Amino acid sequence: MPVCGRKFVYKMNFVKSPLVFFYLIQQSLSASLSIGCHRLVDDGMHSFSGAKPYRQAKEESPLSLILVFINIILEFSPMFKDLNFPSFQFRIEKAGDKLVIFDVLRKKRVTLTPEEWVRQHMIRYLIDFKGYPKALIRVESSLKYDKMEKRSDILVYDHQGDPFMVIECKSPEVKLDDKVLHQVAAYSKSLKVKYLGVSNGMKHYCWAIDHAHQTSLNLEDFPPYE
Repeated sequence: MPVCGRKFVYKMNFVKSPLVFFYLIQQSLSASLSIGCHRLVDDGMHSFSGAKPYRQAKEESPLSLILVFINIILEFSPMFKDLNFPSFQFRIEKAGDKLVIFDVLRKKRVTLTPEEWVRQHMIRYLIDFKGYPKALIRVESSLKYDKMEKRSDILVYDHQGDPFMVIECKSPEVKLDDKVLHQVAAYSKSLKVKYLGVSNGMKHYCWAIDHAHQTSLNLEDFPPYE
């Protein structure tokens, strides 16, 4: 069972694996020019617009073709960290010089940053493993604290429409130190949520908040939806 504060037991394949590297090469070499290149992410195939550089490199020389593949891997592999979550399939595409990922809540493509990568995993974990209704989850919701406008990464509502849980998502490179925890606690005071969480994709913390007694209980896992 996943445990907050420790690593989940699940792992996922990612691009720095040698097997995935050669799989990328093989798939790219066999790809149709009308389809473009492909890459393997989270055990699923996701296409991006690689047809043009593929075609140009093929016409020039085999070495140019190899360089295209290397550039693709070097450009995008740092984005896909081996996060401490179950493995999920995502719709990922290349748009210009950036990657975009389809957000199932906002129903649109959003820029894929390391922080967004963590958030999308957390969203899928809440929906697929904890039974959270999509209709009651909001991302980047506006809130006020100390007369300042803030945005929460993930905000969950209960069936009465009241804030139920707020989760702050950070990049895997961000340490969950006192400064980050203080920021998350500020959201709790503003929204009066029952549960409070924070994750950098590698470590996850969740607390049950008792506002009446001003106490908190560190939980083993994110709670199932009530």
